Amino acid sequence: MSNRLLEVKNLVTHFNITNGIFGRTTGVVHAVDDVSFVLNRAETLSIVGESGCGKSTTGRSILKLIPMKSGKIIFMNEDTSSLSSTEMQKMRVNMQMIFQDPFSSLNPRLTIGSAIAEPLKRHKLFSGKDLKDKVNELLVRVGLLPENANRYPHEFSGGQRQRICIARALGPKPALIVADEAVSALDVTIQAQIINLMMDLQDEFEISFLFISHDMAVVERISHKVAVMYLGRIVEIGSRIQVFENPSHPYTNKLLNAVPVADPNVARKSDGLLNDEVPSPIKPVGYSTPPVKMEEVEMGHFVSLN
Repeated sequence: MSNRLLEVKNLVTHFNITNGIFGRTTGVVHAVDDVSFVLNRAETLSIVGESGCGKSTTGRSILKLIPMKSGKIIFMNEDTSSLSSTEMQKMRVNMQMIFQDPFSSLNPRLTIGSAIAEPLKRHKLFSGKDLKDKVNELLVRVGLLPENANRYPHEFSGGQRQRICIARALGPKPALIVADEAVSALDVTIQAQIINLMMDLQDEFEISFLFISHDMAVVERISHKVAVMYLGRIVEIGSRIQVFENPSHPYTNKLLNAVPVADPNVARKSDGLLNDEVPSPIKPVGYSTPPVKMEEVEMGHFVSLN
């Protein structure tokens, strides 16, 4: 069996800008343009970049939460980009998502036990006492008590709510979890706990993570591979060591130089690169860059310097 779990080929997702009472299209947002990468089993690929670069749209397009314009998504050797809504519903048992805001992603009218049980019932995986036992097992696995199952989301802290969302995503035993800024709303100590939990779960269940973040320190901790996005395109992709110790793209250098320095006596390195405002994705600049070819991605460290 191939070790490859997810293959994204030249993914394009655009949004039309409409105006007036007739909804006339006045522009196009180039959210994702020709994005390609490969994610193996039990591997974490982090997509990193500034807000608005298209990383969250990439994750949602892969799960078909947002319709893509073109490209191919090969998941578990099946082309999911051509599946109907009904067919995609069956496929989603193997792909789950952890959203950025754990509070808004939980129904305030449901107890956390009901929230965790919902995907299990939806996919007809457990019922009756087995369902209750599974919910309790998941709560314990993410560091919460089984008696918490009858409480509501507003009764928990931000870190606890994110643990609940992880338990909900973990329930169907997915092969892939897309974590969209899963720790950005948490303080540093809670971030470390959640990151360690996700890494432990990956070792235990062989889950692949598509980890979306703007925090380079977090990305360095959790990643096997890193893809750097700029204006809807991947400009550099490689192993964690390649990207962090030998960055080749000016934008990657900018992101690394922006990481806070713990020692105030150490001057932050500045190379003066990319000091201007990020161009608008409506009128992208510098799009002479050719699409990333899959054979280049598979070779390892790919850098686009155009």
